[in-house]
Amino acid sequence: MEPLLIARQTAKDLVKTFFKNDNGDPFILTDGQADLFMIIFTRKFPRNQVIAATQYGKSDTVAMALLMRVTTFNERFAIISGQMDKSMIIMGRVIQHAFDHPRFFTLLELDANMPLDRLRRERTKDSLSFKGGGAIKAFTANTKNSQAVREALTGFGSPNIIEDEASLVPDDVQAMVLRMLGGHKDQFLLKIGNPFYRNHFYRSWNNHNYNRIFIDYKQALREGRYSADFIEEMREEAFFDVLYECKFPDRNNLLTGGYQVLIPEELLEKSWITREEAEEKGMFKFRKRLGGDFAGGGNDRSSYVLRTKKVMWLHSTNKIADTMQQVPIVEDIAKKYELEDFDISLDAGGLGQGVSDRLKEKGMEINAIMFGQSAPEDESDKFINMRAYMYYRLLRWLKKGGRIVKDDRFLELLSVNYKSDSERRFKIQPKEDLKKVMKDLGIKASSPDVADSAALTFADNSQITTADDIAFIG
Repeated sequence: MEPLLIARQTAKDLVKTFFKNDNGDPFILTDGQADLFMIIFTRKFPRNQVIAATQYGKSDTVAMALLMRVTTFNERFAIISGQMDKSMIIMGRVIQHAFDHPRFFTLLELDANMPLDRLRRERTKDSLSFKGGGAIKAFTANTKNSQAVREALTGFGSPNIIEDEASLVPDDVQAMVLRMLGGHKDQFLLKIGNPFYRNHFYRSWNNHNYNRIFIDYKQALREGRYSADFIEEMREEAFFDVLYECKFPDRNNLLTGGYQVLIPEELLEKSWITREEAEEKGMFKFRKRLGGDFAGGGNDRSSYVLRTKKVMWLHSTNKIADTMQQVPIVEDIAKKYELEDFDISLDAGGLGQGVSDRLKEKGMEINAIMFGQSAPEDESDKFINMRAYMYYRLLRWLKKGGRIVKDDRFLELLSVNYKSDSERRFKIQPKEDLKKVMKDLGIKASSPDVADSAALTFADNSQITTADDIAFIG
């Protein structure tokens, strides 16, 4: 039998014997999980990197491998990630699987304040120590003081480090980790994650000194980790290319600060349509939504964009200094197009607050949106705020064939950029930065007012609609 097949079978036999899944049955590893398990358990290579699709079962696999390695060889392992709650995901799994077999929980060293039953129930402890000297501890790299991270790791004294979501660990902290490991003759580093950035994670992936494993959604499908229906559903979600296809960002789309262009020029050009063609195809006949962004005159404009499920167009812009004069404009647009109140989404931040307040005083239950407010509750773990949520839905609509009545003012959309934050949430570049991008692109407007109005047509209004109405959103 080939060495790889022998190693996989060894991992599968060990895990099936000593560990249980969430249903209490023997844990059965897939081939890719077995490969990851053996990286840790054999500790054969000093430098390792694994890129694997999200929800593949990495946390369970790492946790079980750590327990086997630490209790067998009495070693110390540190878990580092960009956020402490991410490190604690693996740590929680370590604690859970420590109770799968007496081999592990009988070796635990606990103080009087943390009895076994409480540890099993709460799973909040950030470190475990075992008789014989083995230990596992979680750390965070989310600090501006890399020296604090170094001191914490040095105090723990481990030559073995596992970085979870390693691409979200800052470059300076990564450099510090490598320098710290350099003080140990026998050292081990495993970087695990998704390829969000072309930072140290990209450089080490292309370093022949690293032992590497690549597991995308296609392998996960073959191994039964996903269903085809699930993958098709996830294609609609943000970062599918990173989380499931496991692709690094295109070098040509990368900007300063790790941002990428949200809407490529070719996608916008593909969306252009003339008003006459849109009318011939009946694109204006569907239910309409209005997005309105407000400014105080000068170089900035108040703008209004309308959209059906098929087409979007710029209704008008103006530079009226008195924002309260926008109230009758909104009323006139609503009357002309027979808009439902909840299909009117207006910027309620800053100057726009007065407009929204006045319309509500007059009995219009419009959708008042703060760009910085939280994304809808069921999406808050994916989008940093409502601005990011709306712009992503705009992108998805364009990719699905949404059309825009050609108007050069929509070129503002080319200035909008995005990236992932440290919690893997979708984030749009701050507006002040977008203004600079617009200037560099030669766009005459001083603020992305039309782009923001377009995004507002995708604002969540599910809290003020009926169940039948919700189907329109998107």
